[in-house]
Order: sequence, then structure tokens, then C-alpha cells
Amino acid sequence: MGACSIVILPDEASAARAECAEILTAPGSNCAAFDVEVPPGASDLKSVQVCAAIMVAAPRPPLLIVTTLASMHLLPAVARAQRAARQLVCGYVLIDAGQGAPGADPSGESWPDAPVFLIAGIGDAAARSHAKLRGWQVFDAEAPTEIAFLIGELALELAP
Repeated sequence: MGACSIVILPDEASAARAECAEILTAPGSNCAAFDVEVPPGASDLKSVQVCAAIMVAAPRPPLLIVTTLASMHLLPAVARAQRAARQLVCGYVLIDAGQGAPGADPSGESWPDAPVFLIAGIGDAAARSHAKLRGWQVFDAEAPTEIAFLIGELALELAP
């Protein structure tokens, strides 16, 4: 049985995201993880740059897309781009890096098109309630090693 390729979207402000990416992409890691990076300050074109970076990385489907709540606004564009490229997305993982519930929910016609999972700190009621209202599964983890472990487990569990 294989695993989903893990695609980690950028968020320059999140230390937890950076540590998880480092753990998941380290030599000897048992998962195929791709740390997608774009130039800092790429404002309006960020979703285009992220989608292009995913295509360049060429991860093998199915994909497990990982992002922080602060960058979840990129997900509808990423979902559309993956569908256009005929890349199966097996799920989305949102890491609550202490930002609380997102200001604007990007849910709509194009997203979510696969199960959504939230990894939240134990005391974060706002993010949990936002996730539960939308039917997303919530996991408890705060340390980057715990978060990376959960992401790796989901990559194995969600693979067809």
C-alpha cells in the first residue's frame, strides 16, 4: 500500500509549519513530501505562483495538501489547478498555528473537494468550532513533531 504525496503550501509567518516541513522532507522520512515555496511578498499572484510551484515539483498523486489557517485562502485555486491537471487530491490538512479561526472561509463550488482535517492546539476553541461547523475532523497536536506525525499518518490512511 502506498501513501499520498504531501504538498506543503507556503506561509512565511508560521514557525510550526516550517518545522513540520523540515521533518516531513528530511532524508530518511518515510513519506514523499514537497515543501512548496514562492518568493516572499508575492501578493495577488501568490495563488498562481503556488499552483505553478506544485506543477514544477511534480508530486505523484494522490495528493494531501497541507497549509496553515492563514494560507487557506489559496485552497480553492489549488483545488481547481489540481483538477485541471487531473491530479487526485485525497485530502486537505489545515494547521492551526495559533491564528484562531480564519477571517474568510474559502468554501465554495471548487473547495473543498476532498476531506478536510484540522490540527489544532488544545486550547483553541475558535478554530475547533469553525471546523466542526463545517464537518471537518479535528486532531489535537501542538508540537511540530506531533503535527508531522499526524500528517504522515493521514497520508498513509487516505491513500486509495
